[in-house]
Amino acid sequence: MWPTRASESGSGARALPQQTSVIERILLRLAAWQLRSPWTVLLIGLVLTIIGAELARGLELRTRFDQLLPDDQPSVLELKRLSERTAGSSSIFVVLEGGDRDSLRALGAKLLPPLRAIGAPWVVSAEDGVQVARDFLLPRSGLFASVDDLRKLNQELDTQRKKAVGKALSLGLEDDEEEQKAPSFAELKEKFLGGKSATLEAAKDRYPDGYFQARDGKTLVVLVRTGITTGELERSREALAKVKAVTEKTLPGVQAQGVQIGYAGDLVTGLYEYGAVLDDLVHVGTIGVAAILGVIFIYYRRFRVLVPMAVTMLAGLTFTFGLTRLAIGHLNVITGFLVSIIAGNGINFGILYVARFLEERRRGS
Repeated sequence: MWPTRASESGSGARALPQQTSVIERILLRLAAWQLRSPWTVLLIGLVLTIIGAELARGLELRTRFDQLLPDDQPSVLELKRLSERTAGSSSIFVVLEGGDRDSLRALGAKLLPPLRAIGAPWVVSAEDGVQVARDFLLPRSGLFASVDDLRKLNQELDTQRKKAVGKALSLGLEDDEEEQKAPSFAELKEKFLGGKSATLEAAKDRYPDGYFQARDGKTLVVLVRTGITTGELERSREALAKVKAVTEKTLPGVQAQGVQIGYAGDLVTGLYEYGAVLDDLVHVGTIGVAAILGVIFIYYRRFRVLVPMAVTMLAGLTFTFGLTRLAIGHLNVITGFLVSIIAGNGINFGILYVARFLEERRRGS
């Protein structure tokens, strides 16, 4: 209606009604400028859209739960303070599948030195089993006996003590049959200090010969520990890339031997989850924008209307996320799904504008 009021005055935007406010005058002058120089307006809009798109490309998506809150929240600040005082860590599993038991162990042993040579923070340690820990703990396994085992040991030792005292005093209360059934001190020592407890037997079954290997021997895992916290995307990508490069360089052609190499662990899982969230954002945003344009087409039944609508929507989205990059710097898993909402709200002005345009066209303008 504003351009019409300006045209009714007979001299465009230079003769404005006295009743108009300052905002109305500014808008009337803007409308008159758009009518006088449409290509200039489009060029400026194109340049701003390109700048916004370039800024939006560098917008980071943060998927950690603590990043759902503003950085200046007391809880977030406290978490950061504690994180600085504790070492971050994550793990990468290099999974070797196929081949026989001994060949996989040889490949894992060959892979350990070059992985350790990568150094911190990318690789803090690399192990293919618990051999070192087992060699240290087995002689001290009695320190890790269960409460039930300790109670049985106490009863057996008490029984043995009483029998020994009675035998030493020649009281004649010994039962030869029970004495034969009672375990000797050497047997008790072997049971509780030689790795015969149920807990250690289960550990041996879980780690054959101390290796991170399946019972059938067809899968071996090399555990790589890093000094990177899950959620540090760039450093996680770099750590995984370094581990992959070293693995491929150290074990070339293992596929020809029937051995497949895979990667797992919380660091790898975090990267896959990030990719999944990013794909969901793209799918939801694309479906949302397509649905909005589809409703507009159903209402107007004109393809020509979709072009300015799509351009307007694209420009608005690039402006919004470009300013987000400058003002905030990142998105989280909640704000990342605002594409459809922003597009739906931002297109309202375009719908009204097109509706008024078509009304004027039908009136013969």
